Formats: sequence, C-alpha cells, structure tokens
Amino acid sequence: MLENNKVNEFKILTEWYSNRLLLLKNRIEDPILLLPLLKSLLIFQEDINANYSFANKTFYIFMNDILSYIDQIVKPKDVE
Repeated sequence: MLENNKVNEFKILTEWYSNRLLLLKNRIEDPILLLPLLKSLLIFQEDINANYSFANKTFYIFMNDILSYIDQIVKPKDVE
C-alpha cells in the first residue's frame, strides 16, 4: 500500500486496525496472549520507520495507545 503511495488508504486501515486492537486489548484478560500480535505490530513499526518515514506520523497518531500498552506489558527481552 505504501509502496504505491496510497497514504489515505494506509491512514484508514491503520485507524481501523488500531480500534480493533484496543477492543481486543480490553477483552483479553491476560496480556501475554496478545504478545504474538503485538510483536508483529512492533516489526511493522520498524519497517515503517526504516522504509516509509512519510507514514510515521500517521502510524503513531493511531497506534499511540497500543504502543503505550506494549511499553507497559512487554519487557524488551520478550519481544526478541
């Protein structure tokens, strides 16, 4: 999507995905169950940072709550 410069579509999808992650976070009692999904999100974040810097702001605006949640529950060694 970003390779084809579809920034608006990326924004819509990121907002949608963020909302779904927040719903999931609120429904799952044990945050460790979310770890594989959150790990994938962090890998995606690294890819955006490395290859699509123009999408960083959009990603952080919508994923801020989820990224903060990751910081609360995940120790750096858990993500590797």
